Amino acid sequence: MLGHFSKYDIRYWQRAVFRQTYTRNGKTLLTKGWAMKIAHEGRRETFPLDTPNKAAAAARARDIYLSLAGAGWEVTLARYKRAKALTREGETSGPHTVGQFLDEAFRTASNQQTVESYAKKFRQIVAEIFDLSEGKEKHDSWRGGTEKWLTKVHAVKLEEVTPARVEEWKRSFLAKAGSDPMALRRTRISANSMLRQARNLFSPKRLRHLQVSLPRPLPF
Repeated sequence: MLGHFSKYDIRYWQRAVFRQTYTRNGKTLLTKGWAMKIAHEGRRETFPLDTPNKAAAAARARDIYLSLAGAGWEVTLARYKRAKALTREGETSGPHTVGQFLDEAFRTASNQQTVESYAKKFRQIVAEIFDLSEGKEKHDSWRGGTEKWLTKVHAVKLEEVTPARVEEWKRSFLAKAGSDPMALRRTRISANSMLRQARNLFSPKRLRHLQVSLPRPLPF
């Protein structure tokens, strides 16, 4: 019985993780790696845990649960599923995508919550540069809108996020304020804050640990 332990307890996930099945030559086989299922806010997802070690899989499953409970679907899918899927499906050498870059940023981060706050701003800037904003759809995790939006943003090639495009984004962002001085001031503060947080993903102390090729010049 899983109900004996809280989902905050790793022992719950030691019993909850499982191996998925697949068919080969008419035989039903089990994957080497473990997986988990989780339901939240009317949505249910399966997450591959990318390890054949059950204890490590349980620890990762609990991390995913804690992320989902604390930050919701958008953050959790971006951190644990979409970027990983893009890394597996995409190229192993440059040019790398936004998703692959963020996956590496999370992998090497000592404080993933901080990195996620930076990543959210970076995704927003990328989405607006390439006109990938889906309005309310990106917040619709139940019908898959969030996942579709993340897939589009994470598929953008990092080399296409150029300094010139970032600067054009800033001009367009400020133009929304119109001619009202107070509105322009608030918008400028917001734009500078977004840029500062996104830029932190590309700080030298973070980049030296990454195993992806980076464009030159960097976006910020």
